[in-house]
Amino acid sequence: MRKISIDSARAFLNGSKFERDNTKVEISDNNKYSYMYLFGNWIARKNLKNGNININNCGYSTVTTKDRLNAIISYSGSGHEYSHIFQKDFEWFISGEQVDYFKSLNWFALVGDDVILDGNEDNPYDEYNPLKGALMVSKFMELMKGDDIAQSNNQQKRIFDTVPGLSFPDDWDSLPEVEKNKRLNKIKEIGGELWAVNII
Repeated sequence: MRKISIDSARAFLNGSKFERDNTKVEISDNNKYSYMYLFGNWIARKNLKNGNININNCGYSTVTTKDRLNAIISYSGSGHEYSHIFQKDFEWFISGEQVDYFKSLNWFALVGDDVILDGNEDNPYDEYNPLKGALMVSKFMELMKGDDIAQSNNQQKRIFDTVPGLSFPDDWDSLPEVEKNKRLNKIKEIGGELWAVNII
């Protein structure tokens, strides 16, 4: 666990502001919530009044995101039964249990039963957009794909599966990999155009 993860987790849990490199902790104006951001994406909230904590990977199943959230899990005390998040076959698990919350961009209640219904609830700083986030990750993964088009298609589809309202045809699995890649590129092309004119 990196020092920045530990330091930011402690600040987040203690209700203190923090900012270093790609990680930031903000406190709400009413001092009710602390928020953690990674690369500008809201990944955790603590209710400073009752101690409840919610976490979310914002669709980014990265080593860095996992490290920040694991620091929160580790340093949040005995208010929960979870030990850590780990990844297996591109899926996230928490203490051995697969968590669909992360796949669907829903918030996971780590401590308590606070519910966050959407990405903007009680969060004046958040500007997260699921499609914009998926486009960013997909573009990064395209640079890393190498020669395995099938693996690249599979990874990019998994990213776009997290975007509400975006669905793939029933015959997707039977399509040739070249056709899948063509359609995925079209999603990125259209999404990029919308992004460029600030529609998303």
